Amino acid sequence: MRFTSRSTLFGLACAAGALVPALAAAQNPSDAAAACHELLCALVFDWGSGKTSATYGADRKYGSGDDFEAKFRSALAGHGIRTKDAPASGPLTITLRPTMRAKVMCDAMAGVSTDKSCTAMTDLAVNFTSADPASKAPGALRIANRCGSPDTFMKMSEFGQYAADMLYYSLEGEKKKEPRPVSRCY
Repeated sequence: MRFTSRSTLFGLACAAGALVPALAAAQNPSDAAAACHELLCALVFDWGSGKTSATYGADRKYGSGDDFEAKFRSALAGHGIRTKDAPASGPLTITLRPTMRAKVMCDAMAGVSTDKSCTAMTDLAVNFTSADPASKAPGALRIANRCGSPDTFMKMSEFGQYAADMLYYSLEGEKKKEPRPVSRCY
């Protein structure tokens, strides 16, 4: 009798073990992100109230908002993530909200008469929305633009590359055991 109940329990445990990963995969947030490889996902840049990337023109040290957008899009495409501009629908909508900071240091190193007339992107908030209510969207992400000093930031194009790499890493790269992106401050 004992042998029968143990083998029954073992059989039930094996069946449950086989079903749990299937249920977890059905609710896996990376499924929505993986859909961006097959279908176009909507990409929304929310620069703030009535602002666009053109609002932040070419800064003499950090570059322009257009530099950031162009580099971000090309870097995502390099990772195989296909996007289109909003308003559009897709399996996933990726909303980017940059935080801009005026009056940051333009000098390579602080000196006697430090020039603080530049504008830089300090952070990028990334939110995901799934078009399919059955598919759970990935959690929100905040990507910081830091170069060691609180007054020094990556250029717009460099930060666009880094932000796209971090987005890809959080969606797929970490699960594939790929190395975490590193910010490069030149």
